[in-house]
Amino acid sequence: ASLVLSATCLSVEKTKAASPYTNCGCQCSSLTFRDTSGTVQGNCQTVDGTGAQWCYVDSSSSSCQDLVQSERFPHNPWTYEACATPSLGSILCPIAPVIVTVADHVHPEPAVPSHVHAP
Repeated sequence: ASLVLSATCLSVEKTKAASPYTNCGCQCSSLTFRDTSGTVQGNCQTVDGTGAQWCYVDSSSSSCQDLVQSERFPHNPWTYEACATPSLGSILCPIAPVIVTVADHVHPEPAVPSHVHAP
C-alpha cells in the first residue's frame, strides 16, 4: 500500500464580498467609452485591474455606497455595486410596490356527526 500526498499552492484573491443588502437606487447609466485598444469600458461590460465589473452612474440620483469620482466624466462617478444590483423593474427591484391581495374565503364549519354513540 502506498500513500500519495499532494500540495496545492493557494493564491489570495482581492475579491469583494457580496452585500446582503439590495440597493435598488444604485443603477448603472448606459455611459461607456472606448479605450485606446478599442475595448468598450463601463456599463459592466469589462473588468478592471481588480477583476471586478464596474459602471458609471448618474450622480444626481444614485444611492451607491462605493462611488468613486471619475476624472474622465466628472458628473458621473463609477461604482462596482451597481453591476451587482438587480435592474429596476425586476422582481427584486420592482418599480412600484407589489401588493398581494387574498380573496375573502370561508372556513366551513367542522363536520358534526348527526348522531352520538352512547357507551
